[in-house]
Amino acid sequence: MLLIKNGRTAIAVPLANIAVARGYQGGWTITDVNGNDHQVDDFSWNLALETTIVSSIPAQPGTFLIGMVADEGDPDPFWRSAVVGWGVYADGATRPIAIDVDMVTGGDWAVQFPDGRVETPERQFETVKDWRASVGAPDS
Repeated sequence: MLLIKNGRTAIAVPLANIAVARGYQGGWTITDVNGNDHQVDDFSWNLALETTIVSSIPAQPGTFLIGMVADEGDPDPFWRSAVVGWGVYADGATRPIAIDVDMVTGGDWAVQFPDGRVETPERQFETVKDWRASVGAPDS
């Protein structure tokens, strides 16, 4: 969904209703299916692409998002949330869809697959223990 601000009002345009998007320095001209032109800044356009799921794929049972808890005083500094599927987004990226979204927003996370592998966008690890060592925490 693309939110287009127009003065004190705003309209929401589903990406499926956009006929043409033409980029220019600092923004985009969007033509909707009704032939109306709208101006939108780069941030709003990119946000719409990064947050709009166009398709989804079920995840294998036993797939989890894992990460570290922000509170350093926590006796178990790790969290884990089940991945129920994969979202294919309008920007072409595939991202996990997790049960507990509060755990995955705003922090670094990795995906633990059923075979034990762990992947981040930058690296792959054979085990959770290897991943935990890479983030500077003991295995527990």
